Amino acid sequence: MNIILNVIYYYLSFGSIFALVLAASQILQKPLTKQNILLTFFFVNMSYIILYFGLDNAGYILTHPQYFLSFIPTLYTIGPLFYLYVKVHTTSNFKWKNIYYLHFIPLLLSVLICYPYWILPDQQKIDILNLLYNQHQYDMNIKLIVSTANFLILGYMIAIFLENKSLVDFRNHRIQPILLLLFFYTIATILGMVAVFSNDINNIRFNGAFLTTTLIYFYLVSQRYPNLVNGIAKSIKIKKYEKSLLRNLNINQIENNLLVLMTVEKVFLDETLTLNTLAEKLCISTHQLSQYLNENKKINFPSYINYYRIEEAKELLIKFPQMSIINIAMECGFNSVSVFNTTFLKLTNQSPSLFRKTYQGKVQTITNPVAYMSD
Repeated sequence: MNIILNVIYYYLSFGSIFALVLAASQILQKPLTKQNILLTFFFVNMSYIILYFGLDNAGYILTHPQYFLSFIPTLYTIGPLFYLYVKVHTTSNFKWKNIYYLHFIPLLLSVLICYPYWILPDQQKIDILNLLYNQHQYDMNIKLIVSTANFLILGYMIAIFLENKSLVDFRNHRIQPILLLLFFYTIATILGMVAVFSNDINNIRFNGAFLTTTLIYFYLVSQRYPNLVNGIAKSIKIKKYEKSLLRNLNINQIENNLLVLMTVEKVFLDETLTLNTLAEKLCISTHQLSQYLNENKKINFPSYINYYRIEEAKELLIKFPQMSIINIAMECGFNSVSVFNTTFLKLTNQSPSLFRKTYQGKVQTITNPVAYMSD
């Protein structure tokens, strides 16, 4: 057992120093950004937490009780720092607001709660530690302080996922490393809760080792994928921006106006029709129209227009059996017979001429207008 404790001690010592190195690498960045500053404080706090676990593992806290519970305030900064770091990374034109300081109110409360313990006589602190080490009993107030900090960290992890739902894409290979990082950190938090409620000092030590492993993983990921975090942040920003495009629009009105344009005015018959032209008719921007079609119709603009053009072509093929395929293609807005034939085949699984022979006298409805887009 002593060998294991020694290994854990050296591993935690390495983890503490490693976290400081990561902090130094951030604060020395040029130019120094908000992300660098937040990460610097994050790594410094992580370094002290791991250091405390290491010293505790070596029995140093028991012989130097002045450091008793000194790691508690750092626990209350981890969640807000990481949350704000992600927020800065994923928010366009981020500006610091005074309201963000509210995230650190629990930190101030933790200092006020811990202060009575910090001013206790050394012998009384040693008695409390002996209860933990020898009888595996936590002082109830200390258990409440530590468990609250862990619940707070877990809450911030959940908030990160809820505010950046695009992170939860297990099929995206670029997202997977970040998901694993958040997963490791969440597991470390849960282990912290288990350590407190189980009153087992060994669980606390292993939790420190797990935190060290998480930091090493973070470093390896950042080296293997140097643009990973920036790339993901950029994609999240884009998704948030796109989501805001339709926020103040009347979706039902757009739906009705678009239906009139397509079924009554039949604007799709114009071979020069573009996304910009249709957007102008709807009095919205091209980005808004594109997003509307993608989100509400699950289809892109070319596929949407071709759906109506093929529906029109099917009617003409049956109503005017003597009309040539070329003329029908041009009448329906296609400027190329080959494009018309290809599109018709994709949407109906048969050529225009075969459709005319097979469905003479009746009109088939395309059951899956998205088929063209997915091919």
